[in-house]
Amino acid sequence: MLTGWAGLMGLLVHAQVGQNLVVNPGFENITKKVVTWDQLSHAPDWSNANLGTADLFSPDGTAKNVGIPTNFLGTAAPHEGNHYAGFIAYNQENAHWVARKRGPVNESKDLWDKYAEYVQAPLSAALEAGKLYDVSFWVHLASSSDRAVSGLGALLTKEQVKHANNRFLDEKPQIHEGQVLQNSGKWVQVRGSMIAAGGERFITVGAFPAAGMRKVDIISGPDNQHAYYYVDLVSVELVPDTDGDGLVDREDACPKEAGPKALKGCPDRDGDGLADKEDACPDKAGPIADKGCPDTDGDRIADNVDRCPMVAGVPALQGCPEPKPIVKTLFERAMYGIQFETGKATIKKKSYPILDEVVAAMKENPDYLLDIAGHTDNVGDDNFNLDLSKQRAAAVEKYLEDKGIEHARIMSEGLGETKPIADNATKQGRAKNRRVEFTVKYWR
Repeated sequence: MLTGWAGLMGLLVHAQVGQNLVVNPGFENITKKVVTWDQLSHAPDWSNANLGTADLFSPDGTAKNVGIPTNFLGTAAPHEGNHYAGFIAYNQENAHWVARKRGPVNESKDLWDKYAEYVQAPLSAALEAGKLYDVSFWVHLASSSDRAVSGLGALLTKEQVKHANNRFLDEKPQIHEGQVLQNSGKWVQVRGSMIAAGGERFITVGAFPAAGMRKVDIISGPDNQHAYYYVDLVSVELVPDTDGDGLVDREDACPKEAGPKALKGCPDRDGDGLADKEDACPDKAGPIADKGCPDTDGDRIADNVDRCPMVAGVPALQGCPEPKPIVKTLFERAMYGIQFETGKATIKKKSYPILDEVVAAMKENPDYLLDIAGHTDNVGDDNFNLDLSKQRAAAVEKYLEDKGIEHARIMSEGLGETKPIADNATKQGRAKNRRVEFTVKYWR
């Protein structure tokens, strides 16, 4: 349910978000005791919109007239607070029933089958043009009713409605209920939203034929030939648009950041048609298929997943280029060309020339990062082999660093005998497994 009025606010220039603009919305501000029919005026600011006489109900009344919870028309506790109002929504040529609550009438003068009542109140601030407002009220069909109707609605107007007859209003309300409300056992909320034309200062609640009003018979016992509804908690609230982008918060996927309606109110800084929150590159335009990211180097790998976005590469290397053929050949030779003292991590001097070639290749390709992995055969203790492979890989790393290759560009590890590439059962296989592998990367 909507939050009710917390007290008379006075006339305001602008509506506050979450504030009910209806003055005295639940009929709780009462200036005099309510003890009989036609005392709507005892709730300040509420009035009739025509010559019909809507009623106010109160605990001060009795079961024979306008008491709460039991009154002449039925039994209903207030939806909220201690009071509510009521109106005739339909009367079927039954002047005598109307007379019981408003006194003798001239039947030749009044068209009682067109008789209807409305309750009307001012708003504490005029509605602003183009702004969205939630409008609602609660109704409860009185149990004495043998008719029920659809078309109950709320009419918002710039001027106070003052029809000089007691018939239905011709105007079409901005908010109305299309279903026949015929459950007399509970309160039902009629609600909807409207975009203000601007300047609306009054709300009128009742039954409106222009809203497609329909009548159904729900006769039980003697036919009273009328539909009477209690009404409570009438509300008009500005729907917030925190970021001012023309899309209200409840429909705005980014309520605190302005954005176009096409993107559900979310910003798109780079203007590529993809909202920033879904754009992997929100400051650089790119196709939606690539999550809004460009492909700067044209290798068909979007920059956000391209490890080398400025240089065309291959998918296998996440967008980085493959090492130059000459470098690949060099590393293949170095894999077996680097030799160590038996059982030690000491590099033999005859390995220096090929290591110097590796140094030269790294200096010629400053974007290369190098992984060095030491491997052994399966001869000997496993733990010894693992430690030896680590020491040998570290020795190669130190050689390259001593020759001027930055430490940040090299990473070494030892894998022992865990990743053989040949059969350790043969001499030739074991020789292949004793190796130092070089792998070029472009990132860590």
